[in-house]
Amino acid sequence: GVQTCALPISLELAVDQQWPQLTLLPGQQEEDGQPRAALGFSLPLPLWNRNAKAIAEARAARAAAAEGMRAELERATQELAAADLHCSTARTQRELVEQQLVPLTEQQLAEGRQLAQRGQLDPLLLLDALLRSHAARLQALDAAAATALAEIERNALFWPRSEEHTSELQSP
Repeated sequence: GVQTCALPISLELAVDQQWPQLTLLPGQQEEDGQPRAALGFSLPLPLWNRNAKAIAEARAARAAAAEGMRAELERATQELAAADLHCSTARTQRELVEQQLVPLTEQQLAEGRQLAQRGQLDPLLLLDALLRSHAARLQALDAAAATALAEIERNALFWPRSEEHTSELQSP
């Protein structure tokens, strides 16, 4: 955030402070009972350590911030990869249920109805086919919902997370 943006500036400032800094000091003196404007200056000379401690601290803070950003990027990349895998898995499961399971149960139900039309009505067989068809359709709905939730979770990784945004969504 703001602290990370200030790190390059603090390093530049620390490097600049290793050189002499001329400071002008305006003032007022009294000479022969008369007030007169005066101008003084200060020129501290960094002869020994040339501000090495501040420069080293600024570089260390900059390196720590860079590592923090790399770690955050790695975490975000891992979250995105996991969300992509979850979406892919949910999508595959949904396709299997919709393209294989539901048609098989519908076929079983149709065959039970054909047997009933031919006069070979077996109510328990027809009831079993209806229950399986209903369960397969419920499973297809659950798979569609799981796919949608996985997509929402993945897309949420791209949206900013803020209290203000969340409260706006929850308020009617």
